[in-house]
Amino acid sequence: MAKKKKLTVAVIDTETTMRNEHSHLIFDFAFVIGNVYDNHSYDILEKNYLIKDTLKNPDAYKQFWDYCSRMGVDVITAYNLNFDLKAMQKTQAQFSDKQLRLPNGVDKVCLMDMCQTFIMNRDFKIWWDNLEDSFRSQFTTDKGNLSYSAECLYRYLFDDYFYKEQHTALRDCRMEYKLLKYCYSKWSPEINKHFINNIKGVSWRTANKIFSKKEKLAMRNEKRKKRANQIQMDF
Repeated sequence: MAKKKKLTVAVIDTETTMRNEHSHLIFDFAFVIGNVYDNHSYDILEKNYLIKDTLKNPDAYKQFWDYCSRMGVDVITAYNLNFDLKAMQKTQAQFSDKQLRLPNGVDKVCLMDMCQTFIMNRDFKIWWDNLEDSFRSQFTTDKGNLSYSAECLYRYLFDDYFYKEQHTALRDCRMEYKLLKYCYSKWSPEINKHFINNIKGVSWRTANKIFSKKEKLAMRNEKRKKRANQIQMDF
């Protein structure tokens, strides 16, 4: 019997407070942990912590790391991972003297970076150019630009043009886990080569003007090369 393919990934999502005395602190934190190559939902672990757990008990994150260790998580991700990790760090610092640290040996990858690179490709552009005008507002920002939000790319991939992102941490985690599984099913070698521990910011200009996966990957690698050269110069 062939050995089953396995990559255990934790998808996290945070919902944060806005302009008040707890500005940008987490009030809703969730994660979904599972093997992205396994299609059996009973193998997935889901967990959600609401305001009383996160603001008053930052050890909720320790519980998350414990689950990661126990389940052998290989990769942690989120849709805009840097935002979620910074929110976790800020919330931890507000209520604890302990520094928030990722578990040893766990890689990081940004799902938003991957989706914008892979899904908004030439097929996407052909689909967009032929989309009925009555549907176009479901895939654009208030300024009329193509949106690379998780909600819009989910609508495109799963042919659900009026899907609404719930903006509750666990529901959003479930949606993003589906996006992640799709990406790994299609582009696993490229993800491992270009995206693991190599997080890049996403530009709305790139998302609206460049629809070639090859060109986008070349741009990412060029930025990485420039950064490596700059580090060498600093020494």
